[in-house]
Amino acid sequence: MKTRKINFWAFAALLAAIIALLNAITAEIGARHNLQIDLTSRAVYRLDRQTAETLEKLDAPVEVFVLAVRRNFAGSPYMAQALNVIEQYPRLSPHVKLTFVDFAADPAFASRFPGAKLETGGILVVCEERIYFKYQHWVGAGARYAGWQRISKH
Repeated sequence: MKTRKINFWAFAALLAAIIALLNAITAEIGARHNLQIDLTSRAVYRLDRQTAETLEKLDAPVEVFVLAVRRNFAGSPYMAQALNVIEQYPRLSPHVKLTFVDFAADPAFASRFPGAKLETGGILVVCEERIYFKYQHWVGAGARYAGWQRISKH
């Protein structure tokens, strides 16, 4: 009886070690090859094919500034989804640099873009001499209007 107990715990420990090893190997392979699985019914964590192809074909440096603190994306499932999607951009193109900026705490950042009406939660995209700012305006109970503003680089 005592031998069976020891065999059971030895088997359980071996099984746990194998599972941990497989998990580590899978994570390493996924990190090296940008593998990601989206099991949601509407693939809400996956970029569409056209966006992925555009990112892969980039040949000029693109800077994406998210005007928010990264930890603020943990508040809701929608924000976690947005964070997951935007973090795929630099994984799909070595030309994309993603930076989170607390521009309210860094007034020097906003001064780099005179004439732009930057606001928290916006996204600033800089590619060569072109600068675009995505802004959002909240209207009423949760309805939002979003658009892009082109800004000339000075």
